[in-house]
Amino acid sequence: GGGAERAMLLFAEGLLSRGHQVDLILGKAQGAWQDIIPAGVRVFDLKCRRTLFALPQLISYLRRERPAAIYSTIVHANVLVILAAKAARSSTRIILRESNVTRAAQPGTLISRVVSRLSPIVYLWADAIIAVSSGVAEELCLVNPKLAARISVLPTPVVSDKLHELAEQVGAHPWLADRERPFIAAAGRLHPQKDFTTLLRAFAIVRRTADVRLIILGEGKERPQLEALARELGIAQDVAMPGFVKNPFPYLKRARTFVLSSRYEGLPNVMIQAMAFGTPVVTTDCFGGAADIIRQGDFGIVVPIGDAENLARAILRSLSSPIRIDAAKFAKENYGVARSADEYLKVIGA
Repeated sequence: GGGAERAMLLFAEGLLSRGHQVDLILGKAQGAWQDIIPAGVRVFDLKCRRTLFALPQLISYLRRERPAAIYSTIVHANVLVILAAKAARSSTRIILRESNVTRAAQPGTLISRVVSRLSPIVYLWADAIIAVSSGVAEELCLVNPKLAARISVLPTPVVSDKLHELAEQVGAHPWLADRERPFIAAAGRLHPQKDFTTLLRAFAIVRRTADVRLIILGEGKERPQLEALARELGIAQDVAMPGFVKNPFPYLKRARTFVLSSRYEGLPNVMIQAMAFGTPVVTTDCFGGAADIIRQGDFGIVVPIGDAENLARAILRSLSSPIRIDAAKFAKENYGVARSADEYLKVIGA
């Protein structure tokens, strides 16, 4: 997992390369992805257990540092940034990135529901809102039509020049070096949104006729249930879930096919990165834009959400697909760090 964090760090890398000073503000500095923070980024750790508790420190940061612009992603942090800027009476430009769709999501905690109701209102105080896909922009306008004037749909910077260099590093997992048995790759939080349950059921069908393995990158609360299901389906010996991986690119490049089984998705960063290697892709027709990307150039196979049999058939077809050079070209041209950083800078006003 860690797609939003990786995208944020790639954006920071793009800004640094253009001579801008970049500060990274963390509610609590934790998680393995911190090891990939670009050199030159100043890290401010607010040391807060919950996002809401970071409000006083964030107000203090804005008053002390007076940044030209503050860029935030994920709805809880977005609301916090707006409240902090108002309390600090800051002239800092507020740029919010909305990275996911919520109407397809299951109701969360009480705080999550309050924040979801509050966000369409307080977002009006932002100077600009970046939606990662047209689906996300449409949803924002649906909940508050007044936001339309502030919204820009911009590609997320997920394909960097270093991608292929990183993909050549030796991965820790032994299946990467096994040329006899190919593997299918998937990645994301082990969370109901990603619907790895359906993927495991589909993989069990695939294993009846194809000698392949499955690697799911990412960590989350569903690990025990997914591991139990793999054992129940009799496929545990052919399924690996190595958790968060600092460098997922050797997996994405060497996979015989990449599968996105999500129920909803703002922008499928890791799918785009798999496309950048020409890896054949299968995706669900989930709300948020994954299928739209694939359909732009017929770059892969689209299947219904939650349909294990259809997903299995698509995976079997994809296993015999050639490397997609056209998909790699599309990913680099549309989601490259250089282009995205320039587009983001226009919105930020830097």
